[in-house]
Amino acid sequence: MNRVRIHPGPLEERYRAALGEARSASVRSRLWRKDASLWPGPAAEINHRLGWLDCPQSMVPFIPDMEAFAESVRAEGFRRVLVLGMGGSSLAPNLYARLLGTEWGLPLEILDTTDPVTIRNFTDRFPPEETLYIASTKSGGTVETLSLLKYFYRLAVRRLGAERAGGHFCAITDPGSGLAVLAGACRFRRIFLNDPDIGGRFSALSLFGLVPAALAGASPSRLLEDATTVAEREQREAEAGSIGGLELGVFLGEAAAAGRDRLLLFHPQDLAPLADWLEQLLAESTGKEGKGILPVPGNDPEASLEPDENRVFVFLHPGKAAPPADRLRQVEQCGCPWVALDTDPRRDLGAFLFLWEIATACACWRLGVNPFDQPDVESAKEGARRFLENLDREARLAGGEDLDCGRGGEESVARVLRGFLAGAAADGYTALQAFLPYEPGIRSALENLRRAAERLSRRPATAGFGPRYLHSTGQIHKGDAGRGLFIQITADDREDLPIPKAMDSDESTLTFGALKAAQAAGDRAALQKAGRRVLHLHLNTDPADRLRALAELLGD
Repeated sequence: MNRVRIHPGPLEERYRAALGEARSASVRSRLWRKDASLWPGPAAEINHRLGWLDCPQSMVPFIPDMEAFAESVRAEGFRRVLVLGMGGSSLAPNLYARLLGTEWGLPLEILDTTDPVTIRNFTDRFPPEETLYIASTKSGGTVETLSLLKYFYRLAVRRLGAERAGGHFCAITDPGSGLAVLAGACRFRRIFLNDPDIGGRFSALSLFGLVPAALAGASPSRLLEDATTVAEREQREAEAGSIGGLELGVFLGEAAAAGRDRLLLFHPQDLAPLADWLEQLLAESTGKEGKGILPVPGNDPEASLEPDENRVFVFLHPGKAAPPADRLRQVEQCGCPWVALDTDPRRDLGAFLFLWEIATACACWRLGVNPFDQPDVESAKEGARRFLENLDREARLAGGEDLDCGRGGEESVARVLRGFLAGAAADGYTALQAFLPYEPGIRSALENLRRAAERLSRRPATAGFGPRYLHSTGQIHKGDAGRGLFIQITADDREDLPIPKAMDSDESTLTFGALKAAQAAGDRAALQKAGRRVLHLHLNTDPADRLRALAELLGD
């Protein structure tokens, strides 16, 4: 891939000193020896999370099988692919399909929600008669993935019959997982068993990413070849002036240690899937023990700059659209550090992904955190389980301030929001957490509200859909230094859908709407327990209209 450029600005001395410490500590060679002592935490557990370093070579023998599988699926008349997964199991397939999907591949999308309205929409768009469903989970027990799997499998049984249903499903998981057993019992078309030493957010170049990539028409061979180029370069000491993953990671880690832990990502809209993948990789890996790097994606390359002492600007630009020199000088004049990647990720995506995996591991070394665990994610899961036992009662006890916003109530809600945002710390941020249908109108309105919150607070603001964000930024929300403001947004469900109890029965005792409500309340309680300021905004009906109205009022 092309150049990575770093302008450390006021961090110049600290960055040079940190690079010197990395050399003295032999970080480069120890990383490639898989030395678990680079990071805190149980060595045995870390050792079982370093298989991603071998992906450029270890995945090569699987290429013929992946490509033959993709060709057989196309030849048998399947017309589309739907990936059922969360976090690393879905974000990499999404960016491969969106950035590298070709006309000889199949249209591929991901479903990573428990929102019943969204699930209904995908049910209509991905009928069993013409769809290959991929259930993708490392552990084999992810509640969202298994709930979606049971729902779509029972749909396939009703439409196709029990004998044919399994032929429309594929599983990607670890050996011996519950999903592997389930897929075998239901006679899935294929079961791909991934290297168990590869963790979810570091799995883009493993079977979790490459099998969907092949189905979408991308070339697993090309992805691995590009990654191999980076791997070979990273194992050698960098030439003077050369910047690779280690240098990038040390810079980001040192910047965060110095208080510049907000990473503003400037990128064209068509690179949004790449920014989403980066957001999970960095936030979930670094955001713990009162530390963390918070990526803020979605910034237009031409957006105005709001410099402060907590930000680093990262420009992700494809090829000829590299940031102009005057733009970078503008950042420098503001006294802010920047990183520019002068490359087109669509041309060498494998190299880009592997570079950032290396950088993330090295940033975590500099911060002194374990990149391979997520200690605060379980607290939200425990809360959700508790609320499912008594949803109505427990949800009321979830914590945080509650606001109800029906039609005509937007002005009073906007006043409360203004007061809430006025309490943002000088080095803080705002996170909008939307447990809403993933629909174009709602996405656009949520982005309007995010920008309004950013302008009003003069602090970075992020927006994520639940439960997706629980597997991405959910860790840093509860694991960082606690300077965030959290606005959780819910609404009445227009409809609800049952979750089958088992693969062989349509009987149901739980709905997707109830599961989503429990996940929202569980995370609200976990944030409150972690000492975070939380405001719960319930929009009743017409969430897109309510969000647009609130954004306009906050902008007045």
